[in-house]
Amino acid sequence: MLSKLPSTNLKKIVKQRFDEASISKIHAMAWLNYLLFEQKLAKAAADYAKQDRSAVIREQHVRKAAKSILGASKG
Repeated sequence: MLSKLPSTNLKKIVKQRFDEASISKIHAMAWLNYLLFEQKLAKAAADYAKQDRSAVIREQHVRKAAKSILGASKG
């Protein structure tokens, strides 16, 4: 998993659309949104592992959780 948000692409897009004062705020909001997604993913993967009566969260649990979370967040 990525340990860091790809900030170069984000900053390039933000600079084209917003003023300099709001860039740091937008970067912080994107980072918090990324952390919130990771938290939801971990919780859902843990739930899938419990359903399978597994003590360890495996790749298949994370994939199931990612599929359900990404499907729910499409808008």
